[in-house]
Amino acid sequence: MYCTGWGMPQDYQEAVAWYRLAADQGLVVAQYNLGVMFETGKGLLQDYQWAVHWYRLAAQTHDKGQFSLGKMYHNGRGVEQDYQKAIKWYRLAAEQGDAEAQFSLGEMYDIGQGVPQDSVEAVKWYRLAADQGFENAAKRLEILEKAMTPAQIAEAQRLTREWKLK
Repeated sequence: MYCTGWGMPQDYQEAVAWYRLAADQGLVVAQYNLGVMFETGKGLLQDYQWAVHWYRLAAQTHDKGQFSLGKMYHNGRGVEQDYQKAIKWYRLAAEQGDAEAQFSLGEMYDIGQGVPQDSVEAVKWYRLAADQGFENAAKRLEILEKAMTPAQIAEAQRLTREWKLK
Protein backbone atom coordinates (compact mmCIF):
# COMPACT_ATOMS: atom_id res chain seq x y z
CA MET A 1 0.00 0.00 0.00
CA TYR A 2 2.91 2.35 0.68
CA CYS A 3 4.39 1.54 -2.73
CA THR A 4 1.22 2.34 -4.66
CA GLY A 5 -0.14 5.03 -2.35
CA TRP A 6 -3.35 3.10 -2.04
CA GLY A 7 -5.25 4.41 1.00
CA MET A 8 -2.26 6.40 2.26
CA PRO A 9 0.42 8.75 0.95
CA GLN A 10 2.88 7.00 -1.36
CA ASP A 11 6.15 6.38 0.44
CA TYR A 12 8.73 4.22 -1.34
CA GLN A 13 11.13 4.18 1.60
CA GLU A 14 8.45 2.85 3.91
CA ALA A 15 7.47 0.30 1.24
CA VAL A 16 11.09 -0.87 1.02
CA ALA A 17 11.23 -1.30 4.81
CA TRP A 18 8.13 -3.50 4.83
CA TYR A 19 9.19 -5.45 1.75
CA ARG A 20 12.55 -6.13 3.39
CA LEU A 21 10.91 -7.47 6.55
CA ALA A 22 8.70 -9.81 4.53
CA ALA A 23 11.48 -10.77 2.09
CA ASP A 24 13.82 -11.67 4.95
CA GLN A 25 11.12 -14.06 6.17
CA GLY A 26 11.02 -15.76 2.77
CA LEU A 27 7.90 -14.18 1.24
CA VAL A 28 8.58 -14.59 -2.48
CA VAL A 29 6.39 -11.71 -3.66
CA ALA A 30 8.21 -9.36 -1.28
CA GLN A 31 11.57 -10.63 -2.59
CA TYR A 32 10.41 -9.88 -6.13
CA ASN A 33 9.09 -6.43 -5.15
CA LEU A 34 12.33 -5.62 -3.38
CA GLY A 35 14.17 -6.57 -6.58
CA VAL A 36 11.95 -4.13 -8.49
CA MET A 37 12.69 -1.38 -5.98
CA PHE A 38 16.45 -1.91 -6.33
CA GLU A 39 16.20 -2.11 -10.12
CA THR A 40 14.20 1.11 -10.42
CA GLY A 41 15.81 2.99 -7.54
CA LYS A 42 12.52 3.69 -5.80
CA GLY A 43 12.93 4.28 -2.08
CA LEU A 44 16.66 3.53 -2.16
CA LEU A 45 19.68 3.89 -4.38
CA GLN A 46 19.40 1.98 -7.65
CA ASP A 47 21.55 -1.13 -7.40
CA TYR A 48 21.34 -3.79 -10.09
CA GLN A 49 23.40 -6.30 -8.11
CA TRP A 50 20.94 -6.17 -5.22
CA ALA A 51 18.08 -6.37 -7.70
CA VAL A 52 19.63 -9.56 -9.09
CA HIS A 53 20.04 -10.92 -5.55
CA TRP A 54 16.35 -10.48 -4.74
CA TYR A 55 15.16 -11.63 -8.17
CA ARG A 56 17.30 -14.76 -7.82
CA LEU A 57 15.58 -15.60 -4.52
CA ALA A 58 12.15 -14.93 -5.98
CA ALA A 59 12.97 -16.87 -9.17
CA GLN A 60 13.01 -20.14 -7.27
CA THR A 61 9.20 -20.19 -7.44
CA HIS A 62 7.92 -16.93 -8.95
CA ASP A 63 7.47 -16.45 -12.71
CA LYS A 64 7.94 -12.67 -12.55
CA GLY A 65 11.15 -13.23 -10.58
CA GLN A 66 12.30 -15.60 -13.31
CA PHE A 67 11.39 -13.16 -16.06
CA SER A 68 13.12 -10.28 -14.27
CA LEU A 69 16.26 -12.32 -13.70
CA GLY A 70 16.24 -13.20 -17.40
CA LYS A 71 15.93 -9.52 -18.24
CA MET A 72 18.92 -8.69 -16.04
CA TYR A 73 21.05 -11.32 -17.84
CA HIS A 74 19.74 -10.17 -21.22
CA ASN A 75 20.72 -6.56 -20.56
CA GLY A 76 23.82 -7.20 -18.46
CA ARG A 77 22.50 -5.34 -15.43
CA GLY A 78 23.99 -6.45 -12.13
CA VAL A 79 25.44 -9.51 -13.86
CA GLU A 80 27.56 -10.12 -16.91
CA GLN A 81 25.42 -10.18 -20.04
CA ASP A 82 24.64 -13.80 -20.84
CA TYR A 83 22.02 -14.65 -23.46
CA GLN A 84 22.06 -18.35 -22.55
CA LYS A 85 21.10 -17.57 -18.95
CA ALA A 86 18.53 -15.04 -20.17
CA ILE A 87 16.96 -17.77 -22.32
CA LYS A 88 16.94 -20.18 -19.37
CA TRP A 89 15.08 -17.76 -17.10
CA TYR A 90 12.74 -16.49 -19.82
CA ARG A 91 11.85 -20.08 -20.69
CA LEU A 92 11.06 -20.98 -17.06
CA ALA A 93 8.70 -18.03 -16.77
CA ALA A 94 7.26 -18.50 -20.27
CA GLU A 95 6.43 -22.13 -19.57
CA GLN A 96 4.41 -20.94 -16.57
CA GLY A 97 2.39 -18.70 -18.88
CA ASP A 98 4.11 -15.35 -18.28
CA ALA A 99 3.24 -13.29 -21.39
CA GLU A 100 6.23 -10.92 -21.05
CA ALA A 101 8.59 -13.87 -20.87
CA GLN A 102 6.89 -15.51 -23.85
CA PHE A 103 7.34 -12.30 -25.82
CA SER A 104 10.98 -11.99 -24.79
CA LEU A 105 11.67 -15.60 -25.70
CA GLY A 106 10.00 -14.97 -29.05
CA GLU A 107 12.31 -12.02 -29.61
CA MET A 108 15.37 -14.12 -28.86
CA TYR A 109 14.31 -16.69 -31.48
CA ASP A 110 13.22 -13.97 -33.89
CA ILE A 111 16.65 -12.34 -34.02
CA GLY A 112 18.76 -15.36 -33.11
CA GLN A 113 20.07 -14.00 -29.84
CA GLY A 114 21.43 -16.80 -27.63
CA VAL A 115 19.71 -19.38 -29.82
CA PRO A 116 19.74 -20.11 -33.54
CA GLN A 117 17.32 -17.82 -35.39
CA ASP A 118 14.03 -19.71 -35.77
CA SER A 119 10.95 -17.92 -37.12
CA VAL A 120 8.67 -20.88 -36.38
CA GLU A 121 9.68 -20.97 -32.71
CA ALA A 122 9.46 -17.16 -32.53
CA VAL A 123 5.90 -17.22 -33.88
CA LYS A 124 4.92 -19.88 -31.33
CA TRP A 125 6.07 -17.71 -28.41
CA TYR A 126 4.69 -14.49 -29.90
CA ARG A 127 1.33 -16.20 -30.47
CA LEU A 128 1.18 -17.43 -26.87
CA ALA A 129 1.88 -13.91 -25.60
CA ALA A 130 -0.52 -12.30 -28.09
CA ASP A 131 -3.30 -14.69 -27.06
CA GLN A 132 -2.97 -13.21 -23.57
CA GLY A 133 -3.40 -9.69 -24.93
CA PHE A 134 0.27 -8.70 -25.10
CA GLU A 135 0.05 -6.06 -27.86
CA ASN A 136 3.73 -5.94 -28.80
CA ALA A 137 3.62 -9.67 -29.49
CA ALA A 138 0.62 -9.26 -31.79
CA LYS A 139 2.46 -6.56 -33.74
CA ARG A 140 5.65 -8.62 -34.10
CA LEU A 141 3.61 -11.68 -35.04
CA GLU A 142 1.91 -9.83 -37.88
CA ILE A 143 5.23 -8.62 -39.28
CA LEU A 144 6.99 -11.97 -38.93
CA GLU A 145 4.20 -14.05 -40.47
CA LYS A 146 4.25 -11.89 -43.61
CA ALA A 147 7.80 -13.10 -44.29
CA MET A 148 7.03 -16.79 -43.65
CA THR A 149 5.81 -19.55 -45.92
CA PRO A 150 2.38 -21.13 -45.36
CA ALA A 151 4.16 -24.33 -44.25
CA GLN A 152 6.17 -22.44 -41.63
CA ILE A 153 3.05 -20.74 -40.32
CA ALA A 154 1.22 -24.07 -40.14
CA GLU A 155 4.12 -25.60 -38.22
CA ALA A 156 4.14 -22.68 -35.76
CA GLN A 157 0.38 -23.09 -35.25
CA ARG A 158 0.83 -26.81 -34.60
CA LEU A 159 3.58 -26.15 -32.04
CA THR A 160 1.42 -23.52 -30.33
CA ARG A 161 -1.52 -25.92 -30.08
CA GLU A 162 0.72 -28.65 -28.67
CA TRP A 163 2.18 -26.27 -26.11
CA LYS A 164 -1.30 -25.20 -24.98
CA LEU A 165 -2.32 -28.84 -24.52
CA LYS A 166 0.53 -29.44 -22.07
